[in-house]
Amino acid sequence: MKQKDRDDDHARATAIWKGRRLIDHHGMFGYLTRHLMLVRKNDIGKNVAAKVKSDGSILLNRDCLCTPQEWAFMIAHCQLHLAFGHFDAERMPGYFDAEGQWHVDCDPLLWNMACDLYIDRFLADLKVGTPTVPPNELDSYPRGSDERALYEKLKAHQIDPRGNCLGTARPGEPDMIGLDHPLVYQDGEQDPYVEDFAESLAIAVTHALTDAITIKQIRRRDRMTDRAAAWFVDHY
Repeated sequence: MKQKDRDDDHARATAIWKGRRLIDHHGMFGYLTRHLMLVRKNDIGKNVAAKVKSDGSILLNRDCLCTPQEWAFMIAHCQLHLAFGHFDAERMPGYFDAEGQWHVDCDPLLWNMACDLYIDRFLADLKVGTPTVPPNELDSYPRGSDERALYEKLKAHQIDPRGNCLGTARPGEPDMIGLDHPLVYQDGEQDPYVEDFAESLAIAVTHALTDAITIKQIRRRDRMTDRAAAWFVDHY
């Protein structure tokens, strides 16, 4: 490898590291468990910055040239796919059979797009990193109270998910790996990433309230945490 190539590779890896540091110091995302893996474009695809797997692994393409703020957004985006249970069968579109069993029945690409849209609006409200799609462009998409509602509206509007530019992969390609095998939890089991997010949010809210010592401070309380709490309550 030539010196220039080594320098470029180091610069790209440094940008990823700085992006992770931004997330590490974030009031909410800093408490979340992360399993980041640096891969090459041959492993994840050319022009694909990041993907998340149903096992919790987040793949980051170290051959992509992105700013630390862009990496922070993409890491947070992938983490929220896990935190919101987007791989979980019980949260995906489907139906109950005659015996009361839930069956997933949806277009994986369209579900991925609905989840991307939900996450991007969440991150736009929290102002986390530099988004892959400008927040004002999100207004061109339908609104919904949750991912399933967004899925149905995208479906009703006959929006082709092959043109999806909202995720962290290249346009039209899912940024979630494993949707073909939705996760099913037995009685008493819980999605560990959903639980992790709930605990992280509780810690963030507690810290925000603890810091509000005077009335003036209370009025200036961390608005980011307030918005995150509101979204979480709506979601769960």
